[in-house]
Amino acid sequence: MFVLSVVTQVILYWSIFYQISKIKIKPLFVVISVAYFLATTYFLDAFSIFDIIPFFGIYAYCMEGIKQKSLAYFYAIYTAFASILLTNFSDAILYEFGMGNFYDKHFMLMDSVTSLVPIFIHYVILKISRIDFDQVDSNSLFIKKNLLLPVNIILSIFYLLIIFLSYYEIILRKASTASEYTKYILFLEIFGFFAILAFIGNRIKDYWRMQIDEARETQYHNLNLYINEVEGMYQTIRGFKHDYSNMLISLKQSVDSGDICQVQETYEEILNSANLKLTGRTMNIAELANVGDPAVKSVLFWKLTEARQKHIEVSIEIKKYIEKIDMDILDFVRLTSIILDNAIEEAVTTANPKLNFALIKEEHETVMVVQNSWNVKNIAISRIFEEGYSSKGEGRGTGLFNVRQIINLYDNTSIDTEIDNHYFTQIISIGDEI
Repeated sequence: MFVLSVVTQVILYWSIFYQISKIKIKPLFVVISVAYFLATTYFLDAFSIFDIIPFFGIYAYCMEGIKQKSLAYFYAIYTAFASILLTNFSDAILYEFGMGNFYDKHFMLMDSVTSLVPIFIHYVILKISRIDFDQVDSNSLFIKKNLLLPVNIILSIFYLLIIFLSYYEIILRKASTASEYTKYILFLEIFGFFAILAFIGNRIKDYWRMQIDEARETQYHNLNLYINEVEGMYQTIRGFKHDYSNMLISLKQSVDSGDICQVQETYEEILNSANLKLTGRTMNIAELANVGDPAVKSVLFWKLTEARQKHIEVSIEIKKYIEKIDMDILDFVRLTSIILDNAIEEAVTTANPKLNFALIKEEHETVMVVQNSWNVKNIAISRIFEEGYSSKGEGRGTGLFNVRQIINLYDNTSIDTEIDNHYFTQIISIGDEI
């Protein structure tokens, strides 16, 4: 029964850890954790609760590669606090409903039951509160400073209070049931737990609002740049139109003179002047008029303008009007940004930097083609979407992995990669919903 009790506690720890972190649970470490907690419970008895934080903190930080210490600690302290609090709460409820005698007679069995019930309780709490814990692992300064830091401090204080209560009841009072004061404090901690969840939820909402405001500001900035670019093109064409009549007069005078050499000289001068004015802009920004979604148009203009500012020759082809793309707009913008960032980063290192972008509307799908000049290197196409794989050194290789993660969310989407001696090409096909 002792082994059963510890195993159910381990199940509780891993369940709550997974519910908030979504980190894949590896069977090997589950087995290791059972052996670990069996040993610590046998030798430390009630004080084995001290070992929850080190185990899950080390697992998150070292084994799962979470490089934020504050985030790894949050997962560990939350798992420890929520597990023990909800277990004690379940015990208290059973005693309050008059099942104390049965509990004492079948302690090991009931201890196992009260270790499994909190899994369901915590799941229901998260469903009702609708907290998006996925945002906690954002590498944002706002999340670190305004969420993780205060929550880690508060959870640590609450956790120490639970440890003190356990020491008081088990070691000092040597009681089998909690005192009234302990029950009051326990219920206060339950309310505190809900307050912490509310705080986390509000901070995540604040983070989302901040992200939306920044996106709007960026979109507004990009829209102004786009308008200025279009106005510049208009002024260029207007200027050319203004000079057009003078060009024709000069050409007519040359023709009337009958001097073929002068005609040819005037003709070439007119062509050079027209070519300088009309092709001085290397990026055909007018093609973006065929993009219907403002967010997509904004990110395309921003990234392609960035490429041009880095002296990359940019070509755009969007021949047909594209009203919408059958992918969540945030996913498409993120995917496009990663692909273009990679293309710009590689193209700028080449002798003749070039970037070709095409958005093609076909009968049943939309195809995005991003092609950039590249330096020939020995890379495995089959591995470029693996996490951590990169030809650019350590600490890289997350961009295309994230692209693959996004594409895997959609059954109608695929990506192909083509490489030759001069160009690196990514082709993303997004099928239309039927």
